[in-house]
Amino acid sequence: MEAVIQNDQDGGYDTVYELDGISVFLSGSSQNGVLNEVLYLQPEDLETPEELLNAFDLGYCHGAAGAAYVRDVLERQVRFTPPDTEAYLAVEVERDGELCTEYVPLTREEEREILDSKEPVPLEDGDRLEFFVSQETYEEQDIDGGAVTAPALRIAEERCGFRPSYIEPDMDIEKKEETREEAEKENEGEAGEETGEENEEAREEAGEESEEAREEAGERAREAMENGEADGD
Repeated sequence: MEAVIQNDQDGGYDTVYELDGISVFLSGSSQNGVLNEVLYLQPEDLETPEELLNAFDLGYCHGAAGAAYVRDVLERQVRFTPPDTEAYLAVEVERDGELCTEYVPLTREEEREILDSKEPVPLEDGDRLEFFVSQETYEEQDIDGGAVTAPALRIAEERCGFRPSYIEPDMDIEKKEETREEAEKENEGEAGEETGEENEEAREEAGEESEEAREEAGERAREAMENGEADGD
């Protein structure tokens, strides 16, 4: 493989460098007339990782911003392609105004936590977060994936910055949980106040009924006394 430059005189190409032992040369496509600055060279005795092929094919490796994004993906330990046998999350996120999908490999413990959780997450139509089980779990339980639960949402937020549309931008998951608990306490307080008011009203009504009963009893007693005096006369 050779690196060449076009000859302005005859339109041909002149070799400027010979790449010995290189089997793959990758370069992202140009954008808005600007040539890509990121190149990948693959030695002959190594296999090109599918991750890198996808990074170039999907256009993630364009210019300095693309290189920074690829480094960021590696640092966060997420992938451009799903794992072969591990459980994973497929997370759609926005990067520089464009939607892209990142794949988060899950440990066996994280997979079990997601499957065992009793807190399902109701995602909106625009949200793209999917959970896929490992090959081992698939063979044991015959399922491709499971419901997105709270642990999956937490991992997607921590590793990819994923935020479902129903959560306010300045509210994280823990804050949302605190807000929910506060709302429940407030509802319980209101229910208690309503119960107290109802009890007070019941006591007042009972008191009024008792007063009426006493008045009626007194009236009957007076009438009996009057009748007795009349009989005596």
